[in-house]
Amino acid sequence: MNRPTSFESHTVAIGKLTVSCATLSSGYRYASCDTALQSTELLERVKDARDYYANLEAMRTAERPLRNVLRKAKQVMTGTNTEKAYALAKEQYAELDVDTETALASLERYAIALHCWQADDVGGFERPGAELGGGGIQVTGNYPGKARNVDEARQDYEKVLSLLPGKHRLNLHASYGEFASFVERDAIGIEQFQGWIDWAKAQDLKLDFNSTCFSHPKAETGYTLSSKDKGIRDFWIEHVKRCREISAAMGRQLGSTCIHNGTHRDFA
Repeated sequence: MNRPTSFESHTVAIGKLTVSCATLSSGYRYASCDTALQSTELLERVKDARDYYANLEAMRTAERPLRNVLRKAKQVMTGTNTEKAYALAKEQYAELDVDTETALASLERYAIALHCWQADDVGGFERPGAELGGGGIQVTGNYPGKARNVDEARQDYEKVLSLLPGKHRLNLHASYGEFASFVERDAIGIEQFQGWIDWAKAQDLKLDFNSTCFSHPKAETGYTLSSKDKGIRDFWIEHVKRCREISAAMGRQLGSTCIHNGTHRDFA
């Protein structure tokens, strides 16, 4: 995979840790992060980031600032500091006539569908080491520290959900199934997603679903459901039909209507 060698700014996602950094003449300067990982997982995921930046001379000086960021992240995530930060935010919002307690109570009544692809930038898990390609979408799918498999993705989702107030949903893409071996998109079924349903039950989580009409050889022209090629058009129609069936099964098993969002990218 081709890697960028210079940036004005960049955000590094290492599993559950997101580090924002900027390129200076002397290399990378880490600026902030959201939260830290368990130490055993951190070592493994940081190694991924180190491999990514192996071609950057700045990597030699990046380790010390990264350790400092992690130390600060652990301090920020303690209960006392979190409460202090909220108290300060509450005062600032009050100056704008925003009652944060009312806002949080309102949020409790609404479920937000989190996008599954935020764990790995839409690579999916159809094949080991799956990457984006084949047209229809404009993201890179190559940030370091991304979830490499379904288990790591679930760990990331669980962490995010633990930090959010309220009960929310997960919007799952068809390319995120559990595939013992490759299954073409017009042949997928509930068996590739039963593990997700069982996991969602254990998490008291509801699911929504997306067909994946991009990053595929049959999406290279930019046309899927509206392709002039009958073979391509029929392929995607069958894919969406199967996704609707999977959505219906998810809704029945989880006791909550599963919204199917037919994601396709047809460009005139």
